[in-house]
Amino acid sequence: MIAFVAIGILAGALSFATALFMGASFWFALMLYSLVGAASVLVAAVIPMIIGEKAAGRAEDPQDLSAADPAPGSVSDPVSAAAEPQAFLAQGGMRILAVDDDPIILGLIPRIAAEVGCADTTISSSGAQALSILEQSFRPYDCLLLDINMPGIDGIELCGRIRQIAAYRDTPIIMLTAMKDLDHLDRAFRAGASDYISKPFDVIAFGTCLRNVQDKILQAQMEQADQAGAAAKAALREDEDWVVPAPGAMAGVETLIEHAALQNYLVRLSGVALSGAYVLAVGVEHEAEGPVDLAPVVGAVTAAFAQQPCVMSYAGDGQFIVVSNSTNMPDPSALERSIEDALRMQSGATLASALTINVGMAVRPGSNRTLRAKTAIDSALRLSASRAAGRKTVARAFGGLRS
Repeated sequence: MIAFVAIGILAGALSFATALFMGASFWFALMLYSLVGAASVLVAAVIPMIIGEKAAGRAEDPQDLSAADPAPGSVSDPVSAAAEPQAFLAQGGMRILAVDDDPIILGLIPRIAAEVGCADTTISSSGAQALSILEQSFRPYDCLLLDINMPGIDGIELCGRIRQIAAYRDTPIIMLTAMKDLDHLDRAFRAGASDYISKPFDVIAFGTCLRNVQDKILQAQMEQADQAGAAAKAALREDEDWVVPAPGAMAGVETLIEHAALQNYLVRLSGVALSGAYVLAVGVEHEAEGPVDLAPVVGAVTAAFAQQPCVMSYAGDGQFIVVSNSTNMPDPSALERSIEDALRMQSGATLASALTINVGMAVRPGSNRTLRAKTAIDSALRLSASRAAGRKTVARAFGGLRS
């Protein structure tokens, strides 16, 4: 904002001097100073928004995404990847919460973020509102941008409060500030800030900072997945909880495909097919002894999607990934009941009562072709696990009341 005002003053002074030099009266020159200065401030504020909006449009253009197909052995061949990273992207890039009391800054940030592939940006104009957003958010944000100088709860206090929330103890927090004195910066870092950007910030540098944060998060979670990969594969050999049908082994059921093929399917989606696609996870739990055949579950899920074609794959640990397409996202509770009813009709009440079906909230695959499959699938798995944990908590609460 200060930079915009400075531009206006400079342009106005130049027009004032030019008018006097050309022989105009003092009052005419003063009027010209005011008009030119005000117009310059307006133009300086609006042009970056227009540029950012056009760049964001280019980033979201499905034709741009389909121009570069992944090479064999890269993303289009997920089986060859060393490990699948934990999800930190829900829909089209890193999920960002930006907090600033300057409406111009709040208008610029989502456009800059979209230009570097982060289309999911929430804005807040105060610290109190930001805390409320964090408390009500079903999924944690991946990166927080906080202005230091705000009325009420300033950015430093807000940073400290956020670090007290368990889900945000390690989340990157970048401070946006015109305060360059050491005291403010020291207090910000002591409160838990990860980095800071000075105002007025350079659009390119700011975009590069967001891209670097996103890359670091992905790299860290890929390393965690690599460390867990060997242990997970060893445990899979000893896992006798489930008997999983092979794709194509069930007569009349074509929905079950290889997990790598489903990932490739997601990567290849574009245009209208991509915009209407959604991904969800269907988890199965049981308390019976010995392995449980998951073939009836595959049949029940297929029946539940009879009016809405889908593909599905087994992701391990009793979890299925389902990809379908609809303008409206499905209701998890209603879908659970549909699957359970189909299971009861096809396999009888005994098996249906022995299994618990947990359907997580659906997510839209992001526009980033490179990370789309991995991030959407992992987000779906996490949401299914959250659904299962929430239902258990409710069951224990009602059980305690009855006792």
